[in-house]
Amino acid sequence: MLLASCRRPELGPLDLSRWERELSEGRHYHRFIERAYAHHVPGLALATIEAAGLFERLQMEVRIVLQTHLLRQRRRSALLAIETARVCSALKESGIQSVILKGAGLALNTYDSPEQRFMGDLDLLVAEADVDRALGRLLSLGYDNPWSAEAVRGYRTYHYHLPLAHRDGQIIELHWDLVKPGRPYRLPPEEMIRRSTPLEVAGATVHVPTAEDQILHTAIQQLQDGFTFIARSVDLDRVAAVHSPQWEEIATRAIDGQLATAVAYAAQLARCTLKSPIPDGLVRELAPGRLARTHLSLMRPVHSAMEQRCVGHPTASNLLRMWLSQGHRSRASQVGKLVREMEDHEPLAKPWALDDRRRLKTRRRGLFEVIKLIVFQLVTYGESGLRLATRSGRSQMRFWSSQSSSSERL
Repeated sequence: MLLASCRRPELGPLDLSRWERELSEGRHYHRFIERAYAHHVPGLALATIEAAGLFERLQMEVRIVLQTHLLRQRRRSALLAIETARVCSALKESGIQSVILKGAGLALNTYDSPEQRFMGDLDLLVAEADVDRALGRLLSLGYDNPWSAEAVRGYRTYHYHLPLAHRDGQIIELHWDLVKPGRPYRLPPEEMIRRSTPLEVAGATVHVPTAEDQILHTAIQQLQDGFTFIARSVDLDRVAAVHSPQWEEIATRAIDGQLATAVAYAAQLARCTLKSPIPDGLVRELAPGRLARTHLSLMRPVHSAMEQRCVGHPTASNLLRMWLSQGHRSRASQVGKLVREMEDHEPLAKPWALDDRRRLKTRRRGLFEVIKLIVFQLVTYGESGLRLATRSGRSQMRFWSSQSSSSERL
């Protein structure tokens, strides 16, 4: 039901009648709300249900709960739009060019209404040379910087954004980059700022990434969080449908930025779950080799995304990232990093402890992580062998070659 309520209206009228009885039962509608928030799509799912006329057919208790959650999303998105205009105008007055990233930007120029895109905070990208001035301007607007000078130095060295909180509850993540230092993939922030497009919001002019940058950045986010949230696939789906991006440009830049396999995997996941209008040629051009495609299919991409398999499971995330690396040498390097470096946790546990960072992970622990990776791969082989005896298991193995493994057959 969650996937069905996230699909575009032009795919046909939404028939939720088969879930109406289940949604009227307490344990089911609470579970639905829980999963909607877990996948960052509460506003979209509830707005779709409301538009389909299902609210009127539900018990009053259930209807009140669902409408209350939807009202909260509408109020939250309206307040965040006002705050976005205020902050961007203040930065512009200080001569600082900023770009609205992720949910806030997509809510304003891609979705039918802002509440359909869940937003936990406001992500702003500025040039690295403007970070100190932008930080000072945000502090003058009532945002607090709880970090010591050493902590800020740690974030600037090992991370790519600094979180700030307003006393009224708003949160801003001030970005100077789009990926952590040392990652093999890259999306140059200065080029995204230069290409950004203006947008009028609440009487102010703000800037958002181009459609091509949105798709590449969404693939990076998918890769970083282990393809965990349906919201990311919905973002790809809506950008592809609303903005008609230049797919040739996306393919070229994905290859240059070592993002080809991540973009292909994210695109195919959106096609399988939401019937996204992404061309076959893009997936074929960017998809990894047959060995990697087979192993990625064994991990049951659609099921793993729906069940959020990588949440709290770093070994699953490491295995997924390994098979999404471009080429055997890159995969070997990915495994080698498990031995030599800290795991890619978010956020950093102690970003300011620069001198202690190398001691946080010993070689012995790194070897243990590699052993866990091997064991998890063997378990995946065993589970997949058993599931090949079922129709749904065989459907999952056709992840790269067919869109037939849609939500109705999940």
